[in-house]
Amino acid sequence: MRWIRNIGLGLVLIVVVNACFTPPDFPITPQIEFINNELKFIKNPAPQGNDTLRIVLKFKDGDGDVGIIPVNPIPLVDREEYFYLLNSNGQLSLIEKEQSNLTFRFKRLNPNFRLPNGKPLPELSCDNWSEKKVNNRVVDTIYYELNPRYYNMSIEYFTKNNNGTFTRFDIKEGRFFPNCADGAFNGARIPNLSKEIGKSTPLDGKITFNYLTQGIDFIFSIKTLKLKVYIVDRAGNKSNEVESKEFTLQSIRGGG
Repeated sequence: MRWIRNIGLGLVLIVVVNACFTPPDFPITPQIEFINNELKFIKNPAPQGNDTLRIVLKFKDGDGDVGIIPVNPIPLVDREEYFYLLNSNGQLSLIEKEQSNLTFRFKRLNPNFRLPNGKPLPELSCDNWSEKKVNNRVVDTIYYELNPRYYNMSIEYFTKNNNGTFTRFDIKEGRFFPNCADGAFNGARIPNLSKEIGKSTPLDGKITFNYLTQGIDFIFSIKTLKLKVYIVDRAGNKSNEVESKEFTLQSIRGGG
């Protein structure tokens, strides 16, 4: 009888705890906080190895829709870059890069062509043109647009000037097509953070992002930096922007 009585007491306690529990009331727009003492630069001793810039954020979100839910294959509308097929009626639709016919040659032959936004195809640059290769040989130059929702974490780098002000660092500055920079330098893809996909459940915790790179110490050397970061949830809600402390890569150098 004691064994049965103990089970009954356990059930009562569980019911009482659940009845008294109130989930946290967070806004549905994500809120983040920079954890400066966990900001690290980890140098890889291997000559061709990737170095790591580690960024850690505290976050909370009222409906838990932070992070990308993986889909395989990735739909065209969710790709990093949009490539287009122009049909006989002059309408554009998303297509695989290999099948795109919106080429730089087309631009030269059709100077009056206009995109849906009313603008002509832009001049050759890293922002909107990509090389199409077959067997590692360039066979064409294709127009593309970046998907503004591909990265759900934005990272901006600022370098300190002699007068104490900061200037945003643009990795594309001084680069000309086809010697273009990696667009991922200013963005990251946070994976889904909730175990209850499809349910509106408050979520809070830490996001640790390890940015793998070769040459970031060469780019910034002994410069004083600070970072500006924000995240975007699956509904498109943009969090507050947060800034890191001022630092040099040497000052935050540490182990993994």
